[in-house]
Amino acid sequence: MYLTIDSDILWLSKRVLSLAGIWPESPNNFRFFIYLLYLSLFNCAEFAALVPNLYWMNFDKSVRNMTESIPTAMVILKTAMFRRNMQLLLPLLSEVRADKFSVEEEPGIAWLYNIMGKLYTRLSVVLIFIVTTMLYAVPLSQWIVAKSNNLTSTYELPYQMYFGFEINDLRSHVLACLSLLPMSTVLTIGCTGSDILLVVLIFYLCRQFVLLSVRIRNVETDPLIHPTKMKQLIERHANLIGMATALNKTYSSLLLVQTMGLSFVICIVAFELLTMAEVGEETNTLSFIIYSLAVVTLLFSYCFLGECLIHESSSIHNACYFSNWYQLPPDLARPIIIPIMRSRKPLHLTAGQFYVFSLETFTSIMKGSMAYLSVLREIK
Repeated sequence: MYLTIDSDILWLSKRVLSLAGIWPESPNNFRFFIYLLYLSLFNCAEFAALVPNLYWMNFDKSVRNMTESIPTAMVILKTAMFRRNMQLLLPLLSEVRADKFSVEEEPGIAWLYNIMGKLYTRLSVVLIFIVTTMLYAVPLSQWIVAKSNNLTSTYELPYQMYFGFEINDLRSHVLACLSLLPMSTVLTIGCTGSDILLVVLIFYLCRQFVLLSVRIRNVETDPLIHPTKMKQLIERHANLIGMATALNKTYSSLLLVQTMGLSFVICIVAFELLTMAEVGEETNTLSFIIYSLAVVTLLFSYCFLGECLIHESSSIHNACYFSNWYQLPPDLARPIIIPIMRSRKPLHLTAGQFYVFSLETFTSIMKGSMAYLSVLREIK
């Protein structure tokens, strides 16, 4: 039985990215312009609310605003950077779309990569949508409850933002809330679209390295067949290296912005949670706990993807070593040196072509975020 990657995973990436007009195989400039314009206007309104808070040294409101405005700015930059480099992914997408795998012949680790890809793509979209919806719905529900109980309450918006005029009546407040209603979906598309495609492609490459390792270990030693088979395996290895390089080039600048932003967001969200615990505020605690879990999970996923790519690309070296090369004449065994030498330098997922993602990187970023948190608490 044969299945295709596209039928299981790639369709979700395509649907999410197509909503913003940035699916590499069929970009839509009109959708992209409308999406980016709406998101940019929203972000400008957020920063318009942040500036007065900074000017009047309102520390708590400034931090609360940054928990919303900085992730939105990151989404805008992510979308623009992905749109600029997405054409580099076309050869890799064609390869993934044409790929077929055998249910009976695939090793267990290859199936595991396929399952992890399915779980991540679905859970990440659901989790981010829940977070963005709660950020919108919780403040709005508090205002509705206050009004229904005839309590005094101001016409505060679901997000920390300023439209350029005061909202002091019910009509303008309702219209403003309705204009912000699509933001949950818009932010979910920006936060998850390019990321779930990255997960699919990284896990596809890891799975291909697993299969290549198996084929190298079991390569034919018949002198009449071996040269042709070995040539195919060496070419396949070079092809996978080229695809991984193109993928890293596409996402490198995007991940640099994302990493810098996430480390700061983790810091300010943790600060918000500690502040809520000190003052006894419970209404928004659950929203910020889920928010913080989503941010940490996103950062961990980048590091885990990088670790998988390092491990599987390095495994080619061991596969060559444990193959039956010693049963071949020296002139036929010599080409196996090529994949050995290439695999001695592992492939990486990087931020800015210099910051390598791995599980060790994750601990370093978390330590840095906690250091920023200590500084914030000292400032307060």
